[in-house]
Amino acid sequence: MHALPDLVIIVFLLAIVFVSLWVGLRFGAVKRRRGGPDVEHLGTIQGAILGLLALILGFSFSGAMGRFIDRQDALAVEGNAIETAYERTELLPPPHADRARRGLRDYAALRLELFRIDRSREAVDVENRMLIAYESARAAVYDGVRAAPQFAQLGVTGIEEVQDEFARRSGFARRSLPTEMILALIVSSCLSIGIIGYGVGLAKRSSHGSAIALAALVTMTLFLTFDFDRPQHGFITLDPSPLERAVKQTSGPNGG
Repeated sequence: MHALPDLVIIVFLLAIVFVSLWVGLRFGAVKRRRGGPDVEHLGTIQGAILGLLALILGFSFSGAMGRFIDRQDALAVEGNAIETAYERTELLPPPHADRARRGLRDYAALRLELFRIDRSREAVDVENRMLIAYESARAAVYDGVRAAPQFAQLGVTGIEEVQDEFARRSGFARRSLPTEMILALIVSSCLSIGIIGYGVGLAKRSSHGSAIALAALVTMTLFLTFDFDRPQHGFITLDPSPLERAVKQTSGPNGG
């Protein structure tokens, strides 16, 4: 679902959930008109099904939201790492400091561009250019600390953390619900709503409004769960301000 537009996902979820509800209502109504079976046990079954569905959706929603928060936190740490590495270039001798600043300036700009890119082919090209800029900055830092060994720990730690935090952020970006889990969530939601609809259809005094509200709530929870797992494509998106601040700092008087 990561490549699908939000509107398509919403329409798809609404369609399958409400079709499941309608089918359940129809079967229940037909059974009631034909003299349906004893339904005393149906409430217990429905309660167990709703409890299980709530558990599955709750864990999935919580996991997706947690991953979203982890991604945002990692993005903030990555932006801070770029800023810190840039500030520490001031400790290096002038020729090496200038090279390191230029490399970090290009790296920060490309990192922000990579964050905003949707197409994988373009992303590969930008990431390769970003790696070249980083290696240029890293080489300049290492040359600088050879000339000024007293700043070796600060300089090397700063530049290495830039790459470490990018790798960490990339790791978080690859974490998402597997396709099998997405299908299981959709199927279990549809079956549960269908059984609820069946029970409502069997009742002599049906409460269609409650069933519709439940179906809408399940649909919304499913969509939000999937949307949290698409932080750069959905309605709920990551805040790029940490990277924007890094670009602004490295493009200052010393970065130009």
